[in-house]
Amino acid sequence: MLDLLIPRFVIEQIAFIENEAGDLEQVCREIDLLPDEQYDKIFTVKAFNFFGYGLFPKIINKDDANDKAH
Repeated sequence: MLDLLIPRFVIEQIAFIENEAGDLEQVCREIDLLPDEQYDKIFTVKAFNFFGYGLFPKIINKDDANDKAH
């Protein structure tokens, strides 16, 4: 609970899928993926956590993306 009240930067692995237009859409965090869930890439995302909301997300290390394509 105290975690929500402390503003801080959070770095997480996020799974993305590519839509028909070629844009990436966020699926969920890597640790929350189900065994049969589909995704195209996993990127490291840094966001400012303020009262439980991830503000100003930014993909970091896009060149080192995990292409797991499940």
